[in-house]
Amino acid sequence: MLQNLNNYYKQTYGADLRPVPKKKSRKDVAKTRKKSYNLNNGTDIKAIMDYFLDNGKYIHYLIFVMGLNFGRRIGDTLNFKWNMFYKDGQKRKYLHLNNEEKTGKEKDILINDAVWKAIEVYCAKTGCNPIDTNKDDFVALQLSGTHKGKILSYEAYRLALKAAGKACNIEQNIGSHTTRKTMGYFAKKLHPTDEFSTSIISGFLNHSSESVTRNYIGLSQEMEDEYVSDMGDMMLSLMEGKEIAMPERATDLVTIEYDDLRQVVQLAYQCGRESASETGLQRHLDNINCAMEMIRDVMK
Repeated sequence: MLQNLNNYYKQTYGADLRPVPKKKSRKDVAKTRKKSYNLNNGTDIKAIMDYFLDNGKYIHYLIFVMGLNFGRRIGDTLNFKWNMFYKDGQKRKYLHLNNEEKTGKEKDILINDAVWKAIEVYCAKTGCNPIDTNKDDFVALQLSGTHKGKILSYEAYRLALKAAGKACNIEQNIGSHTTRKTMGYFAKKLHPTDEFSTSIISGFLNHSSESVTRNYIGLSQEMEDEYVSDMGDMMLSLMEGKEIAMPERATDLVTIEYDDLRQVVQLAYQCGRESASETGLQRHLDNINCAMEMIRDVMK
């Protein structure tokens, strides 16, 4: 039947019948979009906050701050409700998510001071009083304009965020995942000495592995950039006829098996007990040297 219809159309109009284009799903549209990146400096974050406030986009401001602090996907963020308050107006400690959009998992997230401050600013600007509202009302409910009474849509937020980035002269492409990636990026930067930080962030973001997290929040790219930049510096020195000095392997870093470390600690503890009453410094130094010799032995 379709072939007959096409033949009729071709004889009548001299062209093939064009099929009605299929409406693209949200997932299909997402595949065609450019990758969004995290914001890696406080200046850009503050600039976007100020842009939203200065342009009367108060709900966008609130969603932006919540996205930065809660680290949730935009679908979950736009569905937050005012149940962050008890019925008597007292603040809850945690935001409870029953069913996350992508994973279906439950999550309790601390509501930090920055979120409470953003809510305070939002209420002062809009006259909204979440204590008096129905706790099942959505935070992202628009209070004015042509879409009053409707929840801020995913696309409206995304476009507003991109407009803010353009107005603030932010070079990298930003989108609805930017706040989530930014949260993970700065959470890692704020805990540089915590060996478990990537694991904690990976669990917080519900990622399948730490490598996924490093790539997602931009750390993999940052480390690759550093390596490529270092290679460029070396090559530039060669091109200019300079000698290059390769960095020596760090001598203060050692790898030791857990059981070996346990023995060293036990020895140090035992020596410490035996010489607890000693006041002479040399005895304590001898014990330290003994422990260090033991470490050298197990490293061979």
